Amino acid sequence: MALIKCKECGQMISDKASACPHCGCPVSQIKKCEECGEPLPEYATECPKCGCPTGRVPLPQQVKYFKSEKKSNVRLWTFVALSLCFLIGGYYIASRLFSGTSNDFSTSENNNQTTNTVSIDNNTGKEQSSRIEEPKAEWETEDFISNSDDFEKDLSDKAKRGNAEALKDLGMRFLEPYRLGSKLKGNEELAINLLLQASNKNDSEAQAFLSGIYLGHYGSGDYKDIREGQKWLEKSAENGDVKSELRMGYNYAFGADGYPQDYSEALKWRKRLAVKGSSPEHVEAQYNVGWQYWKGKGVEEDKVEAMKWFRMAAENGDAEAQRIVEKYGF
Repeated sequence: MALIKCKECGQMISDKASACPHCGCPVSQIKKCEECGEPLPEYATECPKCGCPTGRVPLPQQVKYFKSEKKSNVRLWTFVALSLCFLIGGYYIASRLFSGTSNDFSTSENNNQTTNTVSIDNNTGKEQSSRIEEPKAEWETEDFISNSDDFEKDLSDKAKRGNAEALKDLGMRFLEPYRLGSKLKGNEELAINLLLQASNKNDSEAQAFLSGIYLGHYGSGDYKDIREGQKWLEKSAENGDVKSELRMGYNYAFGADGYPQDYSEALKWRKRLAVKGSSPEHVEAQYNVGWQYWKGKGVEEDKVEAMKWFRMAAENGDAEAQRIVEKYGF
């Protein structure tokens, strides 16, 4: 009896056994050398003991060949994938770099509609000019292009250059197109964006309109935010917008727009506005100051002081102030 190696599991077994006790592989399938009876490896072309030919095809070489070919294919595809990654990455970086600096090498023509760039013809050595379309602003949709008039298109050009007045006017046209006679479709979100840009440039009227949206006086009310509205109203008033100054006096006198009722604060804002001129807002402030002194609201009652303010309003055309002066004039 001799020990042989099971071709299936590699364990040593008796050559007399009918099957491997470890894995169950039949021993009869194990081929032996016809000369010396030595068990032959599965792909052996000659007996490892006596050298007798077995007549088998040298399959191990074929298997080895296919394995190496598979490894070569994997290496090839890995190289291709890495090359593509490098190319895509290089293109992205280059495009970002050139797009960020393109404005340094171009001159603007026709405001913001096109850009004129200059290049050199390699054949003639002469300069050549090419026109490149600039990107449109966020409001330049098909609707804007088809429905805007020449005035609105001019506003668009100025707004793209950061002109606060144009940003404000264009914003109001998107907020209330019907009231301003525009054919544009209302877009409250875009209107807020434009007014915010103008407000950040310290345009007091834009700040007033923006506060009106947040306080719910303009628009749908979907963007109502009392604190934000108060912030922009106070900025507008501090920057001298007469309507905002008048509104501050009203808010404190009547406790409106989230403000507490405080006649002394109302008087402060009304006096500040009253001495500045003779517009309807100034005249209304003059009358209101007179009324507070007459009634003693937020200040000690003083008819003489009240009459001074009533006369100022009457001289500027206020009918009620004229009636009071005529009736109670001292």
